[in-house]
Amino acid sequence: MPIFLTIQNPRIIVLKVKVTGKQPNSKMCFVCGLENKFGLKSRFYQLENNEIMAVFNPLEEHQSYPGRLHGGISAAILDETIGRAVMNHNDSDIWGVTVDFSMKFRKPVPLNEEIRVVGRVTRENKRTFEGTGEI
Repeated sequence: MPIFLTIQNPRIIVLKVKVTGKQPNSKMCFVCGLENKFGLKSRFYQLENNEIMAVFNPLEEHQSYPGRLHGGISAAILDETIGRAVMNHNDSDIWGVTVDFSMKFRKPVPLNEEIRVVGRVTRENKRTFEGTGEI
């Protein structure tokens, strides 16, 4: 039976997208490490539209102001999700590092509820990739 995730983007458009695979987790990565007691323990899913969706549940230890996710952690999960979209985009074991990153904060990310992040590749050439994403 196919698995579908619901994506709700900032424009309040709700989409049902088929999950085509799950990307691996590591042990100690802050974003995806399953054994990092301070980490996000995010799970990453490949979607039929070539995007990646990250799913995680932030803890109180991840807050800035009470009830809000720290902006640096928002940046970390967004960076990881866009970076993992490169792997999905090429069907290969390509890994990279972030050269330039910027984001706009539109509203606070809440704590104590499931958060979904979507990332995609928007442009590529021989040596670089560009991507976008949303929390």
